[in-house]
Amino acid sequence: MFVHTDDDCVACNNSHPSWITHAWLGVGLWNSMMLPPAQKPTNATYYLLNGMDIICPSKDQYLQ
Repeated sequence: MFVHTDDDCVACNNSHPSWITHAWLGVGLWNSMMLPPAQKPTNATYYLLNGMDIICPSKDQYLQ
């Protein structure tokens, strides 16, 4: 039986993959909701390699 510990993490020191992954998924989902259907990403590889900024909507933008 395998028991997961912090020593098993690739990058511990308060950077457990779980919360990093949740942050990426959250930003990706938020950004996707702010883009028109034709601009929604279909693959996260580009963002994983090049980074991703969160879209901060203006008062004139709506969820798509």
